[in-house]
Amino acid sequence: MKKGFSITCACAIGSGIGMMLAINFGMFWLIGLLIGGLTGYVIYDFKSVIKAVPVAWNYAAGQLTTTNWKMVGSRTLIIIGSIIAIAGYPLLFLNLPHETGNLDAFFFLTSIFAMVVNCSLIGFSIVGKSAEDIPKELLDEWGLSFLAISAYRFYPLLILILILSPIVSIYGMVIGLYKFLNFFLDIIIFWLKFTRRFFWKLFMLIHSDIRLLVGIDSIIGGAVGYYFENMIIGMLAGAVWGFINYWLVSIKWLKLQPKH
Repeated sequence: MKKGFSITCACAIGSGIGMMLAINFGMFWLIGLLIGGLTGYVIYDFKSVIKAVPVAWNYAAGQLTTTNWKMVGSRTLIIIGSIIAIAGYPLLFLNLPHETGNLDAFFFLTSIFAMVVNCSLIGFSIVGKSAEDIPKELLDEWGLSFLAISAYRFYPLLILILILSPIVSIYGMVIGLYKFLNFFLDIIIFWLKFTRRFFWKLFMLIHSDIRLLVGIDSIIGGAVGYYFENMIIGMLAGAVWGFINYWLVSIKWLKLQPKH
C-alpha cells in the first residue's frame, strides 16, 4: 500500500503541475503536459533520485578530466553576465522594461553586467594570457569573477592606459575578445558534455517501469484537468488513474508483488 500511495501522490502532483503549465503555455500546452509528466516521473520515489544525483554527478565529472573545474564557476558567471549585457541594451532601446515598471533596476543590472564583461576583456588583454595561464593562487572557483567585478575600481585607469596607447589597446582588445570567445565556446561545450553524461547516468540509475507509468499517468491526468480547466479534477484524475494502473498493470499484468 505504501508504494501505491507514493504512486498516487506523484501522479496527482505531476498532473496538477502539468495542467497549470498547459493553461499558461497557451498554444504550447503539450509542452506543459510533458513537463508535468516529467515531474511525476522524477518525484516518485524521490529518495532514490536524491541518492542517484551525486553518483551521476561524479560520473559526469570523472569523464571530463581535461577540464579545469576550478574555472567553471568563474567562466559560467562571466558568460551569463555577457549574455545579459548583450541582450539587455536592445531591450532598453525598445523600452520594454519601462512597461513593466522595472526600468531603473533593469538598467542598473544591465550596466553592472556590461561593466563586468568589459573589465574581463580588458583584463585578459592586459594579462596577455589565456585563463589557464593565470597563477594557481587565483584559480579558486570564483576567483576570476571576483577579479572582474572588483576591477571597476581601476576601470578609469585601464581606460586611460588604453586611450593613450591606441595601437596596443586595439590589439589587446582583439586578443582579449578572441580569448573570451574561446573560453565562451569551451564552457558551452563543457556544459553540453557534462549535462548529457549527467542526465544519461541519472536516467540509467532511477528508471523503472513503475516510474515510467507514473509519468504517463501524470500526463493523462494533466490532460483531463486541462480539458475541464480545473486543477483539482486533473489531480484527482491523475491520482485515480495512477492507482488503478498500478494495480492492473503492475500487480495483475506484470505480476509484481508490492513490498509490505
